Amino acid sequence: MNTKRILVVDDEELNREYLSHLLSAHYAVTTVDSGEQAIRVASEDPPSLVLLDIKMPGMDGYETCQRLKEDERTQACPVIFVSSNDHEEEILRGYTVGAADYFIRPFKPDELQIKVRQNIEIDESRKALSQQLEEANRTAFQALTDTSAYGAINLFLLGALKCASFPALAEKLFETTTAWGLQCALQIRTETHTGNHSDSGQVSQIEERVLSATMDRGRIHDFGCRTVFSDRHCSLLVKNMPLDDEVRYGNYKDYIARLIEGVEGRVIALINEQQVEQRTTQLHKLLDFILQTFRHIQQQNQTIRVGSASIVEQMLEDLGLTIDEIGAANELSEDSESKVLAVGEVCLEQTSQLFSRGLKFNEQVEAMINLFEQTLGGKELTDSGLETLISSLTIPSVAD
Repeated sequence: MNTKRILVVDDEELNREYLSHLLSAHYAVTTVDSGEQAIRVASEDPPSLVLLDIKMPGMDGYETCQRLKEDERTQACPVIFVSSNDHEEEILRGYTVGAADYFIRPFKPDELQIKVRQNIEIDESRKALSQQLEEANRTAFQALTDTSAYGAINLFLLGALKCASFPALAEKLFETTTAWGLQCALQIRTETHTGNHSDSGQVSQIEERVLSATMDRGRIHDFGCRTVFSDRHCSLLVKNMPLDDEVRYGNYKDYIARLIEGVEGRVIALINEQQVEQRTTQLHKLLDFILQTFRHIQQQNQTIRVGSASIVEQMLEDLGLTIDEIGAANELSEDSESKVLAVGEVCLEQTSQLFSRGLKFNEQVEAMINLFEQTLGGKELTDSGLETLISSLTIPSVAD
């Protein structure tokens, strides 16, 4: 079995020993303490991957990476920067000089091993497809006149209209870019979600950071042979722009810019469709709640009417007994008068209580009418906001 070789470049001996210890079980590890040594060792025997510290005396990591990418013998070696600096500008600078990924100290050992393995696998896949892609690129461009290019763009736009999700839209875009021999990653952004998609199935961490960091830096941002095309809701990273052919390079920029306009338009349409669907769901939920509430109110009002009738009947019965008592005594004493008044007062109190509960129901009806008017009036209402409003409109029972 051919063991992959990792080149570790760090001026700190403890860092070199630690990285060598973590990786030596699965890879042949070579360590050097300077950028100059890294260039010499890598050019003599190109490694499978380079783990490169940034801050080193003399030649720092950025210059070392740039020199490795300028040398035909080492330019294909993936480079992962290992640093304690997580600043956006530093990550963009690393991507500009050709880094494949970026790893922040301190890190967990298994995270580093996974990242190293993933980058080696990606590089092996890239090498396996490199010849096919180059041939496809040449063939595509030979047939890529303005007429055929704009025809492909129009076909994409028609196909995009049928895409019902962001992953489907990304897949449709990659059909066009892959036919042109381009390797791409796409980021789609909404207010609540950011999705990253790749024609190879995997977007590296540094690519995600670059796509996010360049969204506000103009419509086109170049990193050597890698270019990011951005709009408000989407960014496309093209990883193999043909720098050696000025005509192809310029044409691709024009074509891809038009594709991105189409992606942006469809993303906006999908966002609107999702909002309409969400609002429709909210309205159905609200209408169902209002219907159930009015049924409950109807039942409660019926209970109130029955209760009122019962109170009046009881009052009449009590008054009848009281009058009989008065008649038996053949006089209306002060005590008897008090009894008659007491019956009336009890009846009045009970009736007042029922009336108060009726007022509560009226308040609930008014609150629901206001909620209904707000929703139909176009006021934005989140799902959590709707749940809060519904829970606040609990209808009291007559027995309360």
